[in-house]
Amino acid sequence: MQKILLARGYEFVHAPDAETGLQFALAHLPDLILLDLGLPDYDGQTLAGWIHQEKQLQDIPLIAFTAWPEETAKQM
Repeated sequence: MQKILLARGYEFVHAPDAETGLQFALAHLPDLILLDLGLPDYDGQTLAGWIHQEKQLQDIPLIAFTAWPEETAKQM
């Protein structure tokens, strides 16, 4: 994902975990948030909830994705 976006001229900030991701989002106020549901510290649903609680992040589009099997992702 990063290689594709960078090759098309987009700036890309990567966070290794949910807490860092929230801090980065608040610091950078991105145009779009790509969210992996399988994070090492908290699940992606938890981070999405944190993001939606932050007034300055509420209007930023969020796309969640995962490498989990489709049924697991649907259950989440």
